[in-house]
Amino acid sequence: MRLFQELFQKDKKKHDLGVCIPDVSRAKKGLETEEIVPASHGFAVTGIFHVHDSLMVKGIAGGSIRKKSKAKFRGQKFEVKSIQIENKETDLIEEGQKGALFLKASKGKFPNIKIGDELEF
Repeated sequence: MRLFQELFQKDKKKHDLGVCIPDVSRAKKGLETEEIVPASHGFAVTGIFHVHDSLMVKGIAGGSIRKKSKAKFRGQKFEVKSIQIENKETDLIEEGQKGALFLKASKGKFPNIKIGDELEF
């Protein structure tokens, strides 16, 4: 009987990811939000999502970025396939604007991009 208990007992694993609190909730609770300032002609990442075969990065532009612009991060190159500002598609994002970039990797896989990282253009 003990043999069966050991076989069918689920392994309890602890996750050390922490708690994610959206910016909207932070403002309501009075928690401080970290201000991210992009470097010149860069893109400061504030959110990241995988969408089908591309990578969507939300953030703040440090310069004007157009569709088909080339980005670099940790030696890997990307091309901007689409740009969205306030959930509307556009061809250009200006310096200081918040928006989302849909990136396609030039070769193979995407590197591990995190919130707070900076993409170079």
